[in-house]
Amino acid sequence: MIYKNNLTGSISPFANLSSFRRLSLAYNYFDGSIPDGFGRLKNLQQLALGANNLSSTIPHSLFNLFSLILFDVSMNQIQGSLPWDLGITLPNLKHFNIANNHFTGSIPVSITNASKLHLLEMVQNKFTRKVPNLARLHNLNWLILTSNQLGSEEADDMNFISSLINATNLQFLGVNINYFGCKFPKSIRNEFKALVYELMPNGSLEGWLHSSPKTNNGQNEHQRLNLLERINIAIDVACALDYLYHQCNTPIIHCDLMSSNILLDHDKVAHVGDFGLARFFLELTIPNQSSSIEIRGSIGYVPPVLERSQYVSNSGAK
Repeated sequence: MIYKNNLTGSISPFANLSSFRRLSLAYNYFDGSIPDGFGRLKNLQQLALGANNLSSTIPHSLFNLFSLILFDVSMNQIQGSLPWDLGITLPNLKHFNIANNHFTGSIPVSITNASKLHLLEMVQNKFTRKVPNLARLHNLNWLILTSNQLGSEEADDMNFISSLINATNLQFLGVNINYFGCKFPKSIRNEFKALVYELMPNGSLEGWLHSSPKTNNGQNEHQRLNLLERINIAIDVACALDYLYHQCNTPIIHCDLMSSNILLDHDKVAHVGDFGLARFFLELTIPNQSSSIEIRGSIGYVPPVLERSQYVSNSGAK
């Protein structure tokens, strides 16, 4: 394991380590492409390349490592699509994380054949079309498909949710920021417990600050916020943070406040969302304690400001 060592350069030399079962090069500064030679590491069971600067596509030979259990290339610049037979050639997968990349195409139907999956994370890519039936993934704990282009704005877009009724260990389901054209299936509401957010019709603040032309009745127009709306949004966010920091019994530090996590309702009232990285700030209530959890960040993402920090405060990381 060469985890978090500020290393640079290519990862090609590691393709010669044929006896390795576990290879973790995560949280470094490696760049370039993943070499085709990695597909010859027949003993490899765990491959973690997350949080680097890797690019290009994943060599097809890598998807033929039958023994692979963990595959994590999250937080890179990797492109391309997933092979149609992914779940057939990698049937032993338990952890599959390709979050925060540039993958395109559809989610392979064969993914359901990888029935041992515990974690499936594809957040912030460019996947399209409908999500396939996931009925055989009954061991899932995490399923995160947030921030893609999934769905076709049709009534059956979320049928895959109903197929998860036997995934009794499912703890986290993220499907927001896609193009699903229907409500959460009624048939599963009594069986599956989920935190469902109120629809924010004006989207995120990021979409308003960095908007591209939108077509409205054949005319191009930009989303714009006037000065008063910007001031009101700033006040709304400040009030939300004041509540978290000063009015909760135990102060809560959001840890991931950014424009994409600020949502605007019909009247453009700002709501702070996405508490996946939030931490209890126990220092004010229990001496020498700063958090309720040890690992900072959600699976697949740790903010740079927290990556090397031990403590957080309402002023940021210490």
